[in-house]
Amino acid sequence: MVAQGILFFIAGYDTTSAALTHAIYFLSLHPECQQKLYEELKTCDEFTYEKLVHLKYLNAVINETLRLAPSFLRLFRVCVEDYPLGNTDSQINSITIPAGTFMTVSTYTLHRDPKYWDNPNDFLPERWIQPKHHPYAYMPFGGGPRYNHPGVYPDSPGFEPPTYGYS
Repeated sequence: MVAQGILFFIAGYDTTSAALTHAIYFLSLHPECQQKLYEELKTCDEFTYEKLVHLKYLNAVINETLRLAPSFLRLFRVCVEDYPLGNTDSQINSITIPAGTFMTVSTYTLHRDPKYWDNPNDFLPERWIQPKHHPYAYMPFGGGPRYNHPGVYPDSPGFEPPTYGYS
């Protein structure tokens, strides 16, 4: 029990410190973003969760940082039910992922895929002010029905939990 507690503490500390370090790095490379964030932070009279969650540019900087430098480069999942891919109307060219299959999602690659992101290698926090990307093109800590990392998705406009099964 103590070992699990220590593991959770270290895992949470490491991901937070890495994210903050990357955010400072990206802001140092983009002084215009740093200035815009500074101006927004000056308007905040107290730093509570209730206030910080409404600072749009701060949240945009955090999301963009986690997109470019995700805490987890890969996510591991197990398919809990048979899941058809591709053309599901015919058996020709149809692929089904069988239940019990171990899956790997490369968040680093997904977060930089030009199919989902304009200028995918650029630090552009503004892309998060009115996001247009597919909801599963950004998964810094995972996603799906068991996803419960507070503050990342649930407050996002248009957030809908998925209807298919991964554990």
